[in-house]
Amino acid sequence: MPLAANTYLSKLIDAGSDAMKNLYLVEFSGGIFTDDMVTALKVRNQDFTPPTFTQAKDTKDYLTVSVDVPGAGITGDKSFSLNIRLDSEYRIYAALLKQQSFTMSGNDGWAVNEVPNSDAANAGFTVTVKAYQKTAGLSADDEESYKPMYVFRHCWIKGLEPLSYTYGSNSPLAIRANISFMDFDDPKKLLFE
Repeated sequence: MPLAANTYLSKLIDAGSDAMKNLYLVEFSGGIFTDDMVTALKVRNQDFTPPTFTQAKDTKDYLTVSVDVPGAGITGDKSFSLNIRLDSEYRIYAALLKQQSFTMSGNDGWAVNEVPNSDAANAGFTVTVKAYQKTAGLSADDEESYKPMYVFRHCWIKGLEPLSYTYGSNSPLAIRANISFMDFDDPKKLLFE
């Protein structure tokens, strides 16, 4: 069989750049994520969708003219999502499932109705998203090469998409974690101070 006709091999060759270091590093702390799991908590993620917020506007009318001016309100959803590859991160998936069980258990039919505190054991947790910043003399494996861009505190897991195994695809196995939070720092605070 010619090399060009083998679609699995051609897809593997096309994904060659995927083997490079990812530009984002996601770290979990607090809750069940303890210090002895620190090596497993640096996750290679496929994508990260940060929350977006918009400022409200007020419309001022005068005679036949209207103008929009900034209002004293902010709208947005306090949640974000992560796609996490599971090729070597099954420990993270198990930890996320366990963390979710402290705030919601679908098969038992209960869920908490309070925001989990990040400082309490087995409650809320903190997610830090760091971006790679090339530094002279440091490789992408050094933690000093990453600068925090987002820090989400008092987090809880709204949902984890279940795993889907198939023989018909050679794409890497991944899950999507939907996480809500109460407090956060974004690049406007972390990068410009």
